[in-house]
Amino acid sequence: MNSPRILPAQVSWQADLVPVSTVFDDVYFSKAGGIAETEYVFINSNRLSERFAQLKPRQTFVIAETGFGTGLNFLVAASLFTAMQTDGQIPSSCRLHFISAEKHPFLLQDLRQIYQHWPQFQTLCDCLLNAYPHLIPGFHRLDFDTLQLTLMFGEADRMFSKLHGSVDCWFLDGFAPSKNPDMWSDTLFTEIARLSRYQTTFATFTAAGIVRRGLKGRGFEVRKTQGFGHKRDMLTGSFAGLGPQLPDSHPAWFQLPREQQVQRVAIIGAGMAGASCAHALSHRGIACEVFEQHQSIASEASGNAQGALYIKPSWESSYHNRFYSQAFGFANRRYHHLEELEWQPCGVLISGWNDKEKQRQQNFNSQDPYSDFLIRPVDQSDASHHAGIDTTAGLWLSDGGWVHPPSLCQQLLQSARIHLGTQIVTLNLEHDNCWVLSDQQGQRHGPFTQVIFANANAARNFPATANLPVKPIRGQTSAIAVNRDVPLTSVLCAKGYVSPVRNGQLNFGATFNLNDSSTALNESDHQENLKNLFSCFPALKNHLDDTPELTGRVGFRCTTPDYMPIAGPLPDWNYYQAHYGNLNQRRSHWPHPQYLPGLYCNIGHGSRGLTSAPLCGELIAAMICSEPLPIEMDIIDHLHPARFIIKQFKQQP
Repeated sequence: MNSPRILPAQVSWQADLVPVSTVFDDVYFSKAGGIAETEYVFINSNRLSERFAQLKPRQTFVIAETGFGTGLNFLVAASLFTAMQTDGQIPSSCRLHFISAEKHPFLLQDLRQIYQHWPQFQTLCDCLLNAYPHLIPGFHRLDFDTLQLTLMFGEADRMFSKLHGSVDCWFLDGFAPSKNPDMWSDTLFTEIARLSRYQTTFATFTAAGIVRRGLKGRGFEVRKTQGFGHKRDMLTGSFAGLGPQLPDSHPAWFQLPREQQVQRVAIIGAGMAGASCAHALSHRGIACEVFEQHQSIASEASGNAQGALYIKPSWESSYHNRFYSQAFGFANRRYHHLEELEWQPCGVLISGWNDKEKQRQQNFNSQDPYSDFLIRPVDQSDASHHAGIDTTAGLWLSDGGWVHPPSLCQQLLQSARIHLGTQIVTLNLEHDNCWVLSDQQGQRHGPFTQVIFANANAARNFPATANLPVKPIRGQTSAIAVNRDVPLTSVLCAKGYVSPVRNGQLNFGATFNLNDSSTALNESDHQENLKNLFSCFPALKNHLDDTPELTGRVGFRCTTPDYMPIAGPLPDWNYYQAHYGNLNQRRSHWPHPQYLPGLYCNIGHGSRGLTSAPLCGELIAAMICSEPLPIEMDIIDHLHPARFIIKQFKQQP
């Protein structure tokens, strides 16, 4: 679970602004022949033009790379794919997915300088620079229409060991084994073989014996061919499965469903979770129908006027923190891509509002897990500058902000067919393993090859999801109509939150009422919100009436015992009980799990759905489409719907 801090590339610059690694004492590319070398070694040796032209509609081609470096190999491969797609040689529904690991990624300002060398890739370079993630460990998925890039920051062998998926083609790049022997490890070769399928190809600039033996010993046919330029030899080949069977160290009960047929997908719930699933699937050309029991979308917890996009930082490298750090980056990139979305990336100040929070922030700052890449401490003066009002010191999250959740749902659902006022009451598995849904009027809908439960606490009403330990927690937000200037310029988080004025209203909150099912506004909750607002941010009193009139809204968060969402395939609960009921038994082999065919869920986002729902939607879409997954496998295990029952089984004597 430990995720060491990422150290950026340490470079010096030659006279022609070509970067040289001071760690590995080697250039990243040749100014004279960098593009030509990529085309010769990786593009032509893997026959990419020929293989791209053979793609069928809605097919995804997956390239994996062992060293992202400057991103030149990605730029060349992506440009070829885009050009062929523009010319009609590749169906418009096809996608290229490029996956690359990098231990020492470049800083953004260094990449900007490097990309001046390649004006022919300017459009793609600009897209990459605009979406380039913060240098924090783990997976970072970037979307560029029919191009998808997954950057994995960390040791290559460790990153690929956490990847779930299969690869069509390998670019084995990086510094030469003589310069960087640690990267070319036995573990890396094992993971390359695990992620390959029959006839997966590879190419590499090196002909070193450690690489040749490592690949050959893992089942690859290896050929030595003419190298590029002055280099005498290089290696190419393909996976023939000739090596020893690879052990699977992943727990059997968390193994995911095998490839499945995908035609039509039903989504129950039109809030942020359901809308995120619909958007991710529609982007892949999958027909989606969304069923919402209310008369409008975003009617429950997703219906607030403003919600904060932020993470609560911690120095601990827990699954929780790893997931939310990556989810925050993904959501931020997604929202920037939605041109009509009502939101403001105005930043979020996490206030050191009491002694306990101050100590927590001091612990965080002493560990510095993000090296100021994502979050940085600010003193009282800087905090007040960012907030627009006088406030205390805290942590500044520059990429945070506020979102209008109904606007978000509307944007994400544009390509889906929506059934409003339609409460699904039963699901029946009928012919060809397809599901037919029946609503409150007895009308049948379907058939669907997959169904996603994204209906928060209402998921408890269905047998497939009744075992999930979700719990509703009532929350009341408050709003004040303002008729004078309130100079708040960022979202402030303390004991609650407050956002900059929207449409003449200051929105803030929210309460946490565990054992309260009332949907009516409560005056005592309004007063609690107001008390918290003024105690944490007293400067706001100067800009509001002494006795403001309060309006607001009530919603019910869907929470889980471990504060992580529940996202993934739904188990066959009887099978799990029968085969994993006593995990304390010593066994060398456990059977592969069984799932309820085609059923998934995306629930349990609590008060952080704006941060977590988009990445969970992307995860489920990738699962349904049998694509490489956007999150590390050990984190996926902590989102898996079976994790709670597995924990119970392990605790049994």
